[in-house]
Amino acid sequence: MIQPDKHQISRLEIYRSVMNLDAIQTKYIQFILLSTVVVMAVSITPNISMDPINLPRLVVLDAFAMTAIGLALFSFRSFIASVDKKFLVLNLLFLIQLTIVLLFAPGNKSEMFFGTFGRNTGYLAYIGLIGIALSASLVANDNFLKTFSKVVITLWVGSLFYSVLQKFGADPFDWNNPYNSIIGFLGNPNFQSSFLAFCCVVGFALIIGERNKFHAALLAPLIVISLYLIYSSGSVQGLLVFLGSSGVIFFLFLRSHKVLGKKIFTFAYLSLFLFSTLVAVFGALNKGPLASFLYQDSVRQRGFYWNTAVSMMRDFPLFGVGLDSFGNWYFKYRPLRAAELTPNVSTNAAHNVFLDFGANGGIPLFAIHILLTAYTLFCVVMYLRREKGFNSGYAAIIGIWIGYELQALISINNLGIAIWGWITMGLLIGIHHNSRNLEKIAPKKKLSGRVVNRKKNSRNLILVALCSGIVGAWIPGIAFMADANYRTALVSRDANKLIVATKANPSTSYRNISTVEALLKSQLNNQALDIVEFMLIQNPTSYTGWKYKMNLSEIGSPAYKEAMSKLNELDPNRKQS
Repeated sequence: MIQPDKHQISRLEIYRSVMNLDAIQTKYIQFILLSTVVVMAVSITPNISMDPINLPRLVVLDAFAMTAIGLALFSFRSFIASVDKKFLVLNLLFLIQLTIVLLFAPGNKSEMFFGTFGRNTGYLAYIGLIGIALSASLVANDNFLKTFSKVVITLWVGSLFYSVLQKFGADPFDWNNPYNSIIGFLGNPNFQSSFLAFCCVVGFALIIGERNKFHAALLAPLIVISLYLIYSSGSVQGLLVFLGSSGVIFFLFLRSHKVLGKKIFTFAYLSLFLFSTLVAVFGALNKGPLASFLYQDSVRQRGFYWNTAVSMMRDFPLFGVGLDSFGNWYFKYRPLRAAELTPNVSTNAAHNVFLDFGANGGIPLFAIHILLTAYTLFCVVMYLRREKGFNSGYAAIIGIWIGYELQALISINNLGIAIWGWITMGLLIGIHHNSRNLEKIAPKKKLSGRVVNRKKNSRNLILVALCSGIVGAWIPGIAFMADANYRTALVSRDANKLIVATKANPSTSYRNISTVEALLKSQLNNQALDIVEFMLIQNPTSYTGWKYKMNLSEIGSPAYKEAMSKLNELDPNRKQS
């Protein structure tokens, strides 16, 4: 039997050698990534800001993303030597197209930069998501995947506990919530059901992979309770995410099994899985035996949204209508059928993340996003061809990523959900890239490279992290403070304070509309008209703004005729509806 060389370096040390990152650098980036998902999962600011869900998450995302990127770029040469070049190029192309859209697409530049109220998926958000994905790809290894899974389990317990409180009417916060009570920390039952499904998938992977009875006894009840809450939330989305992702994970387990891994069994399972998927898809479209269980009226409406997005891509192929600007153009591009059946229904998203990119950022952004998804899938396939065994940590990451992509086909982009898709994308690409390089390295007696002063390096890294994090938090923090100040002004019931807070930068359509409504209720029509004019200067494609101007103008006046003309331009089917 051949004995290992006593000088042979450990697998983790080889990983660090391959990645060309200092050990402290790697440790700090991993800590930042774990902190990102933890804080992003629970960040809410009720009674502080008008948007207590998405805007605080934007601040957290950019703060941590800039910190991670700052640490990664601490040694630029090491970064270039470590990163997957194809992944880097795709992200740079994505960033370049985002910048081009920000500069040249029509719409409110401020809202394109910070994102619209209640979503905040504008330019800043994708800067953060790109930073998180690239950072994750640099430090991905087996040990980190296991730690990541443990963090997900911890978040799962906390989110589950809060959801149970909401289910039984014991939520400590008084949300202005038009949805089902089970909204978790994400403010929407669809997003919460998807997040619980992600967690269930991780639990499922750990149960079948580790075969630890104690762990199974702890995780199985969490899965049962989560599925019950998903059902109670009325959101089919979470159930579909869990079934689709767990189906993929079970296939990975099956292929690694000594007996069940034979081709006849794997082929039979894949056939059954694909058939079940088709039945589920037809059921969601109100066809087949599962129609009564899976079909919802929102499916028809989603069809209208998707049709609208395609029309926007056709008329704005290069730049789209502008980042996070779908809502400004919905009435103009919605199909006639939508105007007839749901004349007063509007939306600010295509309810399909891929089409959202196409409508808001043009065909180039749509194509680059598809390439990112395809490259991730390619890396997964290539890694699985090398690794025949079942790795529960890796399977859990695949499950989350697959779940994210599934919900992305039928839902809007949300920062609390998107973070899971982008970080797992980075981890999957990184584990493939790093492990492939690992195989090329023969065992060495000692690591090459210069000796560094660890204490000095650590101090410098901490300084870089602090500076990067402050910059990352400061920019979206401007929007957060403006939102918080507006809430304070609204509560004060002082019209002058409200007007000042409304016009504070960065302005948002939501604040403008909310202020106009408040002023009209107080019969301050002149002040309301002033805000309407301000709104239209900021966003000339605001359908609501022109509607206010028409209602506040004398019938037959030039202002009235101008508003009527704009409304007909922005909603060609308005008269028919």
